[in-house]
Amino acid sequence: MNEYWKNDNIIGIGAGIGSSPKSFGKNLIIGANDSFLYSINPKNGEIVWKFKTNGIVYSTPVVDDGIAYFGSGDGFLYAIDKKGSMKWRFNSSGRIMSSPVLGKDIIAFGNDEGTFFVLDKHGNILWKHQTGAAIRTTSSLVNDRIIFGSHDSFLYCFDYEGKQQWKFQTGGPMWTCPCIVDDDGALLWSVSNQNIGKSSNYKIYFGSFDGGMYCLNSISEGN
Repeated sequence: MNEYWKNDNIIGIGAGIGSSPKSFGKNLIIGANDSFLYSINPKNGEIVWKFKTNGIVYSTPVVDDGIAYFGSGDGFLYAIDKKGSMKWRFNSSGRIMSSPVLGKDIIAFGNDEGTFFVLDKHGNILWKHQTGAAIRTTSSLVNDRIIFGSHDSFLYCFDYEGKQQWKFQTGGPMWTCPCIVDDDGALLWSVSNQNIGKSSNYKIYFGSFDGGMYCLNSISEGN
């Protein structure tokens, strides 16, 4: 494979990248450990703009209707436009290492204090739930359900109104995004395919730091 372009000066000295790039208008955006979110021209690798936070940007942005949403180690969830201007920010009071997801009129994410938040798209809190440890998983959405794991070893399922439907305990922390597949093998949700699916019967696949790979089905509802 031939090198198309590279830019050795995207981030500061000693900073790494834990965020994944996302298409945002004509450019790409990506977070870095130097506290910036960068907008990159995909044709030549040049920096179009950069937006500074006060913590590492490990979170992968999610984009909707010309707005990018992402978390920072400074505890804020940010909403910015295509020019790199901030529309709003929400203080979660804890480092954000997870990546937000978008549902119908909601934004969902967790922080390292173990709090899971659901906001509207104007940055107003709709509800929150306190787990027993840090939340670094990217949530999955299916059938108006929000499914996420925590370092407290539980996989949680809530409806959009904040009512807990079930929780399932593993033997260790969770960091991965659950993958959801219907009974015919069609992908309903994954970390790289975040299209909200609907199915009366589906399976939830996820891993845990206990070394286990788990599969739950929708009929058992977490049992």
